[in-house]
Formats: sequence, structure tokens, C-alpha cells
Amino acid sequence: MFNQMKLRTKLTAAFLLLAFITVLMGISAVYFTNSVGNSGLAVGADLAPLSDAAMEIKLTATRAHLLFEEIMAGDGTEDINEVWALLDKTLWYTDAILQGGSNEEGTFMASTDPVVLDKASQVRASVEQFIQSAHNRYDTRASAAGIGSEADQQFDADYEALIANLDMIIQANRNGNDKLEIIFEAGAAKFALADSHLFLEELLSGDTSNKFEEIVAGIEGARNHIERLDLLLGNATTRQLLDDTDSFIAAAETRYQNGQNESIAGSAVDEAFDQEFEAFVALADEAEEVIHDSMDSGL
Repeated sequence: MFNQMKLRTKLTAAFLLLAFITVLMGISAVYFTNSVGNSGLAVGADLAPLSDAAMEIKLTATRAHLLFEEIMAGDGTEDINEVWALLDKTLWYTDAILQGGSNEEGTFMASTDPVVLDKASQVRASVEQFIQSAHNRYDTRASAAGIGSEADQQFDADYEALIANLDMIIQANRNGNDKLEIIFEAGAAKFALADSHLFLEELLSGDTSNKFEEIVAGIEGARNHIERLDLLLGNATTRQLLDDTDSFIAAAETRYQNGQNESIAGSAVDEAFDQEFEAFVALADEAEEVIHDSMDSGL
């Protein structure tokens, strides 16, 4: 009887111990599940905004690129300052990945993943190069336009003076059959100058069917008619016409050369600008990918 009671006591104690262990395991399982769940939420809360930052990097830079191209194409409704502001935002979002930060979009925790940090640093360097390239391209075009403006004004002033003086000669010699040769030479010079003026404007606007050598030849043809006028009249007006024609030719050559220089300089900075943007987009795509990889690894 005594042995049976001892056996029951041992069995009861063993049962109680087993039950206690089972309860402990259940509590541990619940705690572990909650811990993993909370860790997952923490990872999502920290890393998800970095994915948004990577997307904003590409969106702001792409928007800046589009506006910049519209401005360079002559769209006066767009403001270059908006381009610089957008690119500043691109830098800000890059820094948010590297250092963290807060703005109207929310709070961004700096990444702790070495791969992400390395790629974000490369993206930042690429953004800075792209901004510098954009400034170079914008400044080159603005500078070329400034240099050409003086020649443009001289060209137009010479043309207007030539036409005005030729018209004056035609009006003064309308009466009398002996004046027909004067009217013919003045009219021929006026027609040749008008053609040359038009063809140069078309050439500078991109019409390659016009050749600069032919335009200059047309102005020189007008000068030949003015030289014959000078022989016929030999006065201060015809001598002024000769001087204005020489100035007109020089201004045309300057305008054409400025256009060529602008084209050469512009093509070089345009190419550099496009290359910088392509390099940036490639790096931004890689940065977004490594951030997603970091999120997957953390989860």
C-alpha cells in the first residue's frame, strides 16, 4: 500500500512537471511569435520609406530633365529655377537614404546596409555630376546667344540702312528716262540684299538647303550693283551704301560663325548631359533594387 502511494505521488509530480513545461513552451511560442511579428513591423517601418525615397530620386530627376529640355527648346513658359529646385530634391532624397531625414512625405531612417549605403553614395555623386552638366549646358547656350546678339543688331541695322538709302535713290530718280539705269541698279541691289537677308535667317534657323557661301555671294552681287550706282551718282549716299554693305557682310559672317561655335559647343555639352543622365538613371535603378533586396533580407 505504501509503495502504491509513493508511485502515485511520483506520477502526479511528473504529470505536474510535464504540464508546467507545456505551459512554459506555449508562453515562449506566443512571445516568439509576437517578437518576430514586431520585428517585421519594425523592418517594414524603417525600410519601406527608403524604397519611396529611391522612387522619388528618379521621379524628381526625370521631371527636372523634361523641364530642362523644354526650356532649352525655347519654351518661355517654364522656369529654369524649377529645374534647379527639383534637382535639389533629388539630392535631398539621396541624403535621406544615407543620413535619414524628415519632410512633408514623412520620416526616413538612414539605411544601415553597407551595400545600400555604397550604392546611394554613387547615386549622390552621379546627381552632382548631372547638376553640373545641366548648368554647363544652360550656361553655354546662354553665352552663345549673348555673343550673337551684338552681331544680330548690327546685321539688322545695316540691312535697314541699306534698304532705306536704296529706296531714297529710287524715289529721287523716278522721273526721267535718263534715270532708268540708276533705278535698275538700285532695285537689283535691293532685291539681292532682301534675298540674302532671308536666306541667312533660314540658315541660322536650321534650314541646311541654304549655303552660307551662296548667301555671301548674293550680298557681294548687291555690292556690285551699288558700285555701279556710285559710278553713276558718285555722292555721299552711294559711298555710305558701300560702307554699309561691307559692314553687312562682316555682320553676316560673325552671325554665321557664332552659330557654328554654338552648335559645336552645344553638341559637346548636350552629349555630356545625356550621358550623365543615363548614368544616373542606371545607378538609381540599382539603388532601388538593392534597397528592395535589403528589405527582403531583413524580413
